[in-house]
Amino acid sequence: MTRRICCCLGLLVAGCYNSWDVQPQSLSVLNGYRYPEPQPRYVTDTDGQPAPFETGSQLEFPTTSMDKYATIGVLGTMFTGTTYPDARPVSIDLRQVPVVHMRHFSLLKTCLAIGIPSGIVIVALAVIGAVATAQAGTTGGDGSALRR
Repeated sequence: MTRRICCCLGLLVAGCYNSWDVQPQSLSVLNGYRYPEPQPRYVTDTDGQPAPFETGSQLEFPTTSMDKYATIGVLGTMFTGTTYPDARPVSIDLRQVPVVHMRHFSLLKTCLAIGIPSGIVIVALAVIGAVATAQAGTTGGDGSALRR
């Protein structure tokens, strides 16, 4: 039972993020990034579409965990940065990276992931309550049918 609950929670949390596979060479637009930045910078995903890198966006390279960055520098093919909030230095040769995973928390997806299941439960409980109330009105207190 606990495993099922964990799986459901994991699916809900996964649904709370927008995520992209990003072309490593497109990270050059992040050169000079400093946390927090008011405007997004757009990198290119593997389908050639723009993907917004915003304050709070996270990057995952094949040799790193999914991290937020306080600073980013890209010089040629070298990506350097410091993670946020722990200021751990990161240095990666982008020529060695086939793809970079990027994700950003989505309030809309979070609301939908929580709101839709909650709404279904509320409607189901209302229907069950209405049916129970209607059934109670057609029988006596002892369960016998009422005479009219």
